[in-house]
Parts: sequence; C-alpha cells; structure tokens
Amino acid sequence: RSEAWQLARMLGIEDVLHRRPGQLSGGQLQRAAIAVALATRARILLLDEPLSHLDRPLAEQLRNELKRLHQTTGITIVHVTHDQDEALALATHIAVLIDGRLEAFDKTERLYFRPQ
Repeated sequence: RSEAWQLARMLGIEDVLHRRPGQLSGGQLQRAAIAVALATRARILLLDEPLSHLDRPLAEQLRNELKRLHQTTGITIVHVTHDQDEALALATHIAVLIDGRLEAFDKTERLYFRPQ
C-alpha cells in the first residue's frame, strides 16, 4: 500500500485514487496507467506516448521521474514518442521507424548528432 501511495504521489494523482476511471481527465488516466505499470515491477515497460496528454510542467516532471526510474532500477523502457526533445532527454538508444519499417537504430548521441 505504501508503494502505491508513493507512486501516486510521484505522479501527482494521490488526490484522485478514490475516483473511477471515467471520472479522471486524460492526463490523470495516463498517469494512473503509468503507476499501474510501475507497480507490477515488470522487467520491461512499453510506454506508448505516455507524456502526450500532460501539461508541460507535469510532463517534464514525469520525464525526470522516468529517467530516474531507469537509472536506479535498470528497468528497460521502450518509450514510443514523436517528440524529439522527449526522446533526447530519455533515450540511451533510439529506433527510427518509417511506415512501420526500422530505418535506423543507434545510441542516442550517435543517431541524432552523427546520423548515417
């Protein structure tokens, strides 16, 4: 229970834990889904545009928390995004998909600053 409260506090949703999903905003739903994923203690997380429905300050806060989570736990996070800033801030590696095909995959710095 304390871990659930800690995750809720980290994601800024502790005041809505008593609500049903239909009573939550899009951003609150997104944060609740991330909390559930983190609570499972999975070895790999697939996050599909997890910050897209959040306002900028909250998205930046959560981005920092995801980065900290990855650094402290070593969990593998596959983070799907169209936001270059988000990718650069979080990724150790980047895959570029075009029309469903893998066009490039490399370390973030190499792919972004010295593309082939």
